Amino acid sequence: MRLIIVLLIVALIISVQAAAGSSSIGVGASPGNLSFRLAPETSAEQSLYVINTGNEAATYGIFVEEGACEDWFTFSSTSFDLKAGEYREVKVKLNVPATEETDVECNIKIPCTVSGKIVGAGIIIPVHIEISASEVNYSEVGSSGTSSSGGSKSFSGSFNSAKVKEISQQLVENASNLVVDSRQDITSAGEKLKNSTKNWEETADKSLDNATTSLGKVTRKFEDTGRRIEDNTKERFEDTKKKLEELNKIYRDIIQYIDNFIKIRLTKILN
Repeated sequence: MRLIIVLLIVALIISVQAAAGSSSIGVGASPGNLSFRLAPETSAEQSLYVINTGNEAATYGIFVEEGACEDWFTFSSTSFDLKAGEYREVKVKLNVPATEETDVECNIKIPCTVSGKIVGAGIIIPVHIEISASEVNYSEVGSSGTSSSGGSKSFSGSFNSAKVKEISQQLVENASNLVVDSRQDITSAGEKLKNSTKNWEETADKSLDNATTSLGKVTRKFEDTGRRIEDNTKERFEDTKKKLEELNKIYRDIIQYIDNFIKIRLTKILN
């Protein structure tokens, strides 16, 4: 029965991710934080569930960030691969040193990478360690329930029906928020694209107007030059024509003079 519930939760997570249009790389964890209450020189163990909330296989690691309690923890797995939608239970064991007297806060980090890609994702699980002098030691799951990165949510490590219902509600609420955010992002991208297209059209129209104006100026220059050439040619033609007419008149006058001269000479000879 628990396995069926787990599979249903995983299927819900995958469907939430697909509806929200999340990135291809994702990591989720449950619980969202860990809390221990231990006496010095004692130990306790909790389960931390890591799930691949992305849509492709990825490599996951788990470690405690550098600090005073870095060496207090051991993990059943420190690096593992998960296919899309798969999860891994990791046993987190805490050993409190005998000399420790004050409460400690630290973080468990779960990075996620995909082979062949530089990009990655990761989450941080806060850990609260309460140091108690009491002989009774215990550990408890944090109240936040789940933590995730990469645009999806994970499932809880406690599989009673009330917890499943609570996590399912969280998933639905987070999915709704993701859908709203995605719609807002799409709307914003559409507005930016619309504005960019409008700016491009305005720039193109302005460039076209400038090119048309420049072409018009060049055309007018050619037309002016052509008219000047035409006017000059016409003027020269008229001048040449006038000079030819003058030469023709002179030629006719010379012919007339010669003709008259010949007539006069012939008349004198005949008489």
